[in-house]
Amino acid sequence: MKKLINIFLIIYLLIFPTVANAKTIRETVNLPMLDDCFINYSSFKGYVECFFENFKTTKNIKQKQIAVIYDLYELLNNLNYAVEDKFISKDSGKEITLDIYNHPFSQKYKKVKLAKATDEIGCSLAATFEEFINCFYLDFRNLNVYRTSSIQTKIQMETIMYNSLKLLDEKNIVLVIQKNDLKSVHSKDYNVKVDKGSLTENTNGPFEFFYQEMDKVGTSLFDKIKENEDEIKRVLTLIVISIVVGMIVQKVIIKSAVGGGGGGGGQLSYSGGQASSGSSGAGSYLFSNAPAGSVLQKRWFRYGVAKGFF
Repeated sequence: MKKLINIFLIIYLLIFPTVANAKTIRETVNLPMLDDCFINYSSFKGYVECFFENFKTTKNIKQKQIAVIYDLYELLNNLNYAVEDKFISKDSGKEITLDIYNHPFSQKYKKVKLAKATDEIGCSLAATFEEFINCFYLDFRNLNVYRTSSIQTKIQMETIMYNSLKLLDEKNIVLVIQKNDLKSVHSKDYNVKVDKGSLTENTNGPFEFFYQEMDKVGTSLFDKIKENEDEIKRVLTLIVISIVVGMIVQKVIIKSAVGGGGGGGGQLSYSGGQASSGSSGAGSYLFSNAPAGSVLQKRWFRYGVAKGFF
């Protein structure tokens, strides 16, 4: 009888693996400093310092707790950089922190349709790159792929999104291409074309630079996919969503509603191509219509879509 119960337990855990990791981060750490350091809260940096000082003076901490606390400390420092750079307020930092503490410690990520995943981000109506990236930085933690990820994976995601915000600070010209008498200047803030003395500004410049930077990160991660496939797959999923939402804002990708209440999250299509809900294969409706040089055609992007969505 005991063997029978054990067999059923193993089968249950295989079918429902998230049950085994149902504890939240707060429950896993289970130390009062998570909340005590918000007493007399005056600055986010002060909270982070209090967090670490309390950790150093707390006795009888289990080895598993120590590893989690060090990871949390790194995550909190990442948030503090955003607060100090005034990308978010200290109160937003507090709200984000308390929300993260209530995330599952780690959970299996359930695939959704790509169009539906973009619904978890409320940034599609942004008018400029600045509006888009500020909105995305505040909203990306609502994504299921973020909420169910381990703290170490969250750190990678936080770092990528923080670095994306830093693009707003950089105004240096990074690429100049000369061809005959036409010069293209690609900046972090704009694209300009200089043709026989005329100057035309293209406000798509920061979006294009953002896609280039995400492409670099995606390519680098994809090259290391065998080192930690689950973690890298999740990070690539986040990058895919950030690019697709950016292209929706630009209207490079068109998102339209779908009738019938099928829960598909709408339809996506590359501008000029036919809309599809993706029934013929995750993302194939984007790949087939995107130009050859587009980030949508890159191997890592295709992999991220195939593994993260259906």
